[in-house]
Amino acid sequence: MIRLSLLSGVLLGTALFGQTPVVAIDVDPAFASHGIQAAPHTAKGFRPALERLIPMSGVKALEPVHSYILAIGNNTKQAIRAIVIRYPRVDKYGNTIEGELFFNLDGPREFPPGSTFVFTPDEQLTDVLIRHVLHGETPNLALADVCAARRDALLAGRFDSHRFPKTTVSLDSATLKDGTVIGPDRADLIGRESRKRLVDDSLLKNMLDQTISDAALTAMLDEHVKLWQTDPPIDPRTQLADGVGVYQFQLERFLSKSLRAYGRAQATVGLKEMIDAKAAIPPPHRVKE
Repeated sequence: MIRLSLLSGVLLGTALFGQTPVVAIDVDPAFASHGIQAAPHTAKGFRPALERLIPMSGVKALEPVHSYILAIGNNTKQAIRAIVIRYPRVDKYGNTIEGELFFNLDGPREFPPGSTFVFTPDEQLTDVLIRHVLHGETPNLALADVCAARRDALLAGRFDSHRFPKTTVSLDSATLKDGTVIGPDRADLIGRESRKRLVDDSLLKNMLDQTISDAALTAMLDEHVKLWQTDPPIDPRTQLADGVGVYQFQLERFLSKSLRAYGRAQATVGLKEMIDAKAAIPPPHRVKE
């Protein structure tokens, strides 16, 4: 495991809050051994990669948050369909605050072999940068404005150096098109996706169960939605809303609305089509060493 603790020259953060945060980089050697190159800001190729992928104005605008950015190269033989990066932060009282981002890379954001993407701890900014790399969608001037705005939001919120003097940027997993998951997967991507499929199966079973009346089914869905809204399940690891619980809540709310709008038969067909489409995608599984 590569763990590099270093003082990062986050000038804007220092100017605003009077201190420079300590940022550790955590990249498991398994990534490189399987063809995924992750370059943090300390790597020799980091700055050239940024300058090759995004305009210089954007690179300069992001300088205060370079220490939180990874340039990830796909040197495998297939597309990468998801990247997970964790950002555990230590507050000034010594408490660790977990944070993680799941980047789904499909459709217009496909991460093909031979390409390099820039990943930031901001979903909106990362999406803009990826689309710029792939399609040149954002004009250079507008891109610099987006970089500056999201930079300021990061330094005033998730990475306020006064609140969080220590942070780790940890590449947690990369999922290939065939479902192979590379990396430690501390965020439990594999387990989450497995539990989501159990949610799908359970809801479909209830929709097909003719011993449950339409009224009872709708009432049950509504009760679950109400329970989630008033007492959402918490992930004990992150102390945030449980990801699978969020998925179940959103699906049950959708089914409740569909039952009312279209009836049980059509709502069931829609759910089954969704499940069949997901079944065509290889489930995530650990890489064979």
